[in-house]
Amino acid sequence: MIIDPGEGIISIDQGGTVVFANPPVERLLGHDPDTLVGKSIVRFFPTDHDTPLETIQRAATPPERPHRAVTDSSLVHAEGHEVPVSFTVDATDYEQSRFFTLRIHERTRHGEPSQSRANVGESLLRKIFEESNDAMVVFDNEHDEMVACNPRACELFGYNRDDLLSTAPSELYSYDTTTFDRFVDEVLEAGTACSDALEHRTADGSTLSVEISASRIEFEGDPHVLACVRDISGRVQRKQKLERYRTMVEAVGEGVYAADENLRFTLVNDGACELTNYDREELIGRPLTDLLAGEADDVDPADYEDLLVNTSSSSEPLRVVDAESAREARKQLYQSDQDVMTAEAPIRTKNGNVIPLEIRFSELPAGPDAEFRGTTGVLIDISDRKEHKRQLKTLNKASRELPQAEDPQAIAKAALDAVEQVVGFDVSGVRMFDEETNTLTPIEMTDAAEQLIDSRPAFELGATLAGHAYRRGEAVRNDEIDGSETVVGETSGETSFHFPLGEHGTLTVFVPSGTEVSESDIQLLEVLSATVTAHLNRAEREHTIQEQKHECRNQRDQLDTLNRINILIQDVVRELVKAGTRDGIENQVCRQLAESNLYRSAWIAEVNGVTDGILIKTGAGVEDGYLDAIEQMKLPRIGNGTVKQAIETGELSIARLYQVNSNTSTPEVEPPSEGEVEVTAAIPLRYGNRIYGVLVVDAAREDAFGEHAQSGLKVLGDAIGFSINALRNRELLQSDEIVELEFELTDQSNLPVYFSEKLGCRCRLEGTAPAEDGNYLCYLWADEASADTVSEVAEDMETVTHSRVIKEQEEECLFEVIKTESVLQTMAEVGATVQNAVAEDGDGTLVIETSQTTNLQEVIEALQSLYPTVEITAKRTVDRSVQTVTDLRNTAEDRLTEKQRQAIKAAYHAGYYDWPRGSTAEEIAESMDVSSATLHQHLRRATWKLLTTFLEETHDHPG
Repeated sequence: MIIDPGEGIISIDQGGTVVFANPPVERLLGHDPDTLVGKSIVRFFPTDHDTPLETIQRAATPPERPHRAVTDSSLVHAEGHEVPVSFTVDATDYEQSRFFTLRIHERTRHGEPSQSRANVGESLLRKIFEESNDAMVVFDNEHDEMVACNPRACELFGYNRDDLLSTAPSELYSYDTTTFDRFVDEVLEAGTACSDALEHRTADGSTLSVEISASRIEFEGDPHVLACVRDISGRVQRKQKLERYRTMVEAVGEGVYAADENLRFTLVNDGACELTNYDREELIGRPLTDLLAGEADDVDPADYEDLLVNTSSSSEPLRVVDAESAREARKQLYQSDQDVMTAEAPIRTKNGNVIPLEIRFSELPAGPDAEFRGTTGVLIDISDRKEHKRQLKTLNKASRELPQAEDPQAIAKAALDAVEQVVGFDVSGVRMFDEETNTLTPIEMTDAAEQLIDSRPAFELGATLAGHAYRRGEAVRNDEIDGSETVVGETSGETSFHFPLGEHGTLTVFVPSGTEVSESDIQLLEVLSATVTAHLNRAEREHTIQEQKHECRNQRDQLDTLNRINILIQDVVRELVKAGTRDGIENQVCRQLAESNLYRSAWIAEVNGVTDGILIKTGAGVEDGYLDAIEQMKLPRIGNGTVKQAIETGELSIARLYQVNSNTSTPEVEPPSEGEVEVTAAIPLRYGNRIYGVLVVDAAREDAFGEHAQSGLKVLGDAIGFSINALRNRELLQSDEIVELEFELTDQSNLPVYFSEKLGCRCRLEGTAPAEDGNYLCYLWADEASADTVSEVAEDMETVTHSRVIKEQEEECLFEVIKTESVLQTMAEVGATVQNAVAEDGDGTLVIETSQTTNLQEVIEALQSLYPTVEITAKRTVDRSVQTVTDLRNTAEDRLTEKQRQAIKAAYHAGYYDWPRGSTAEEIAESMDVSSATLHQHLRRATWKLLTTFLEETHDHPG
């Protein structure tokens, strides 16, 4: 690269600030090169040039491109006129920053560089080199040789010309050869470079801080380096000193300023700029009074009057609100003996906010004429101090209001109001611990919290973290939890705080993203949480006292109620024993219940399978037309759903309807009075698995269906169901004529059908008996079946839990199985019994007996519930003679021999069948003068004959 002696060179950083200018720039633009350093390149372009820095950056040529783009433009001369120029731009990266070097030539009016100035002779070039005020050297880096130097270089480095030319360039920078080599490489690669990071070694061995601007030049066909070196030791020292002062001022956390005698800012630090939101350039020269809120037309004095409250621990500070009061404060400082004065002033920041400041100011040192030169001071933002005092005042007010809250709900609401008033956070909630569910349940939330939950379905106001705070007994914030913790609904940047309220629950405060939370805010919330906890403890104690009083009254009422219920149940049971029909039982029950002072009405109904409703049987204490209306309703709506639930579950069901007073904001400790609650209880009338109907009782007293009352009503329902079943069975036993139903079935859940199919034989049910755990013992005869085969087949039946062979004969086998269900129970529940059950090769016949008053369709449906494919094949009315007890006794005695009759009577009267035994078999045998073995034989034969007579004569074949 050839250096043109008429070429102006200006180097700028990436922000456009000049870092170097060579002497020809002064000839081109009229500016001293030293005065250009530190100024913006933008000021040298015409004002109508909108983007000079962008123009330079676009014209920049990377080092790897050999050809440079020429840009025509105009620059502003120091005298104000425009100079037409052409320039090229080289881009250089240095210490992670980019620099741009402009090579500037003046243009003629035809657009070409001026030949008269561009092509000066060698003598002019040499003159410039020799007479330059800057030290200039040319060296060959490849051979590490000094080629040329000017007198200023010899003077600066302390060498004579010959010694300097004989000194290797690298030796001059031996203190930091790495930085020097990197700098030279950059010059040779980029064409130009600047650095103030090198220290030059002088002839006496000392170091010198220098600034080097270098360019690559071609000399005799080889690349050389032309370096312009300036001594910047003084500048560095001044810069270091200034930097120390600047560091001290900037290190002060508050705003620092200096102002002249007219209160115009002459110096401000970053703290002052940050405080006022103005840039440094905007503040310098601006009167301090311009910032005072009292000087702003759009600021209402009411906006700052409440800020000017004495917070100083000493005397009352001055109040500075406008220019007049500012001048008065300055006058007091000038006339007083105080070194420092304090004033409070509301200022209006650039963004329009009004904030309170504490200004501590003093007089600047006077000049030689001893005149007032201005002030310097510190600006302290006391917004937090004022806000903290306001928060404490609000917290004290809230603490005085909390005692007025009487229950947890009211305390929680007052706490959330206090959170918003004290710290200004409107998204909060209180959760109380529920011991039954072992969870924290929200009892109160602010409107803002509810709206946030509605807008974000997954948002749960930090329920997981609230649990952490409750278990730990200390405050928890979401950014202190391990990152693996999932917080449902919260997003990045949001902050939530959770404070324990003792054993009661937690207070959660949610802070949206971007909202600042101070340590003072957290401390105030902790104090508030402790206060709320104390009042929750107080409310709990008061509630416990009220509950104890109520419990005493309730226990007295419960005892009275229980006594009346027991008397009522005894009366009803006595009536049940006297009643001869089901209608009589049901009428008596409803009448007795309705006449008591516990219940208002009672009615009994059956399920109507056709209409999915009910069929009213009877009722008492109800209004005219009420029962007819009930019959027209669908089952789920009757009795507030209690009837449907009682029928489906077989359990007592209760529903309560309360009349809520809209003027009552919180629930009362006292129970609702009579007339304010309607209670309905539906009691199933059942026997076994059969539900015969439902008893519905209405009351207007909360205690009418307490725990003891419910137990009594369950007993009443079971007693009615048992009585209905007993009446059905009594009708069957006492009827002279009975209905006999014959069915055919192939369902293998029936024992005879199953065994006859599997064994390929004829099988009949001999009898059944109840066993433990609701199971049944079933006895069956199987023709032409072996014991082993019977056992194998029995094991394959799912409803058979056990089997054993009792007797095996040549052509038949008697065996016992334990079955989990029996048709006997189902038939008994509908007032029927099994008379015979037999099957052959899987085809079975079942004969059912029932009374003429029994609902036959109900019997058939009950049987079909067990055997879906069963079909009725015959219905017969059968005359049955009534056998008296005497007839049965005579039949039994006729079957006994005389010795058998004497043995069993002697054993009976001697207490042999008592427990414990009144006599042993040996004692009875000795009294009868027979052997013990003979007595045992007589007793066994007599017992067998009596049992056979009873069971065969009563036709008891349950199955």
